[in-house]
Amino acid sequence: PKSEQYAREQKKTGGSLFGGKLDITAYLHRKLIGDPYSSRKLKLLDDTRDERVARGTKFKTQQLARAAEIAMKNLAGIDSLSLAEKKEALFELWDECEEGEGPTGQAGERVRALVLGFIRTHLPAGSASAYTDSEIAAFDARRTSRQTFAPYEDVDLSVRKHVDVDTDGDGDVDGDDHR
Repeated sequence: PKSEQYAREQKKTGGSLFGGKLDITAYLHRKLIGDPYSSRKLKLLDDTRDERVARGTKFKTQQLARAAEIAMKNLAGIDSLSLAEKKEALFELWDECEEGEGPTGQAGERVRALVLGFIRTHLPAGSASAYTDSEIAAFDARRTSRQTFAPYEDVDLSVRKHVDVDTDGDGDVDGDDHR
């Protein structure tokens, strides 16, 4: 009858009224000391450190190779802004570029050259939409980068070198599909 059915249900659930098992040791350890599985988690992190570093390095390399592509997408979205917003956004993009040695600095210089090229094409010097001297001075005063904001001065074109990029994810450099 009902008492036998209740006994069978209690046996299935291990005697718990809530249907789960209570691990009192893990519960007390967590309440009094901390995570009872922290040593296992740390071991897992230690065991996978090299793999995680390799994946992170690969991702960063891919992002640096795509820096110009990403910058072009950002620049494409600027056209819909008002002139004042456009000038602000272009300055921000220019100012955010990384500086220094190595691949990160080189990618930053390539992007900075793209931004300056965009400014010179879309807001050319002498036009009604060009940065004024006072705007250039105001933007330059609040820059965080080491370089001076001078969008209409000569730019070093040597940083505009060709970059091989795998944009379609097939494992080879685009335009180089022969194997």
